[in-house]
Amino acid sequence: MLDFVVEQREACTFLTCSLEEKQLDSTVSGMLLRNNIEGLLPYSAAQVDGRRIISYNITSKIPLKQYFSRPVRRNTLLQVMLGILDGVDHAKEYLIRQSDLVFDPEYIYISVSDGMPFLLCLPVAQDNAGPDLLAFFRELLFKTVFDEHEDRSYVAELISIMNQPAGGSYRQFHDRLKKMLDGAPGKEQPAPRPQAGPAPVQSAPPQQRPQPAPQQPPRPQPVPPQPQPEPEKKKGLFGGKREKKPSAPKKERKQKAGAAPQPDLGFQVPGMEAPVVQQAEVSSPAPERVSAPAAQPQNAARPVYQAAPAGGVPVVDLVSEETVVMGAGSSAVAGKPWLIRLHTGTAQPVDRLPYRLGKEPSYADFCITGNAAVSRSHADIQQDEQGYWLTDNNSKNHTYVDGKRLVPGQPCQIFHGTHFFLANEEFVFELR
Repeated sequence: MLDFVVEQREACTFLTCSLEEKQLDSTVSGMLLRNNIEGLLPYSAAQVDGRRIISYNITSKIPLKQYFSRPVRRNTLLQVMLGILDGVDHAKEYLIRQSDLVFDPEYIYISVSDGMPFLLCLPVAQDNAGPDLLAFFRELLFKTVFDEHEDRSYVAELISIMNQPAGGSYRQFHDRLKKMLDGAPGKEQPAPRPQAGPAPVQSAPPQQRPQPAPQQPPRPQPVPPQPQPEPEKKKGLFGGKREKKPSAPKKERKQKAGAAPQPDLGFQVPGMEAPVVQQAEVSSPAPERVSAPAAQPQNAARPVYQAAPAGGVPVVDLVSEETVVMGAGSSAVAGKPWLIRLHTGTAQPVDRLPYRLGKEPSYADFCITGNAAVSRSHADIQQDEQGYWLTDNNSKNHTYVDGKRLVPGQPCQIFHGTHFFLANEEFVFELR
């Protein structure tokens, strides 16, 4: 495989490669120059210092590998596979062999506006018959993560079709894919759904039929409160009211037999005789002591603050007591990533990765409306162990960070508070 370089020429992005004159297949190159072949990347060639510089216009397109970097839905996969087969058929109409096409997810480009693929035709003289297209599809299926919210039985069906002897015919395989995409009966197994139409009475929504109330014991009827007769006061022996006996003097009451012993208050009350308490029978309760808080052991775990390295700030986690050192310029700031569009004040969390920026509603996570200068799949935000990165996706009007234009496909690290531009649209990246 040749070495390609991404170049920007004004508002366009090109994938370029340098060839020796003898390496070039002039017949294929001439076909590409004179015709705009559907399903193939636009091609141009120039001679510089005795070498051929071939270029492919990849403006506003992204590699298939990047397009499939997140879980893929059923129709997206089928459309890409059909588009690749159509591109092969269109190339054959112009006498371009399958061996002249590059089947590599890094060099098959996708237009996110309609999800159609564009193949790279390499006009290099070669004798091999070219790669096995079905083998490429098998490998693509094994490396792709599919949307778990869909019925994924179609993946097994695709593999089964490719493993059949009839699957060796691209035309038959194309027709089977077309039927699956169109939803032909028997080709796609939809997710199980409740049966609609007439149903037994038992399965119909339950009707509210009047049912007798459950037999419950009769509730007592509330009885108005009636005045309760006052408790009859005790009377004397002869029916008269029992008169209250005059209270005896204090000293006499204390001297009565069977009187409860007075508690020892610890001091003598004036006018009261101190009770005689026998030590063997009654003991005064021991005074309760309030215990002081238990002293913590000397080796109790405490947050340990370590000296920050040069350019770093120690952050102490009071729960796990582990210290995370953030180096100068690191984006490992506690908080979740957010993106703010300054023109409108719109703020959205970067809640999935890669996080896609552009004006195509079916593709972008942050859909940038009202600005024609922004591309459909303008840029992506990604994350690794070092932090967050912004990558330009071959946009027409480029991406700028701190006034510097990014090279398409080359990530640029962004931090909390970084301002960047997609064309003339300004954003700020924050960690909250």
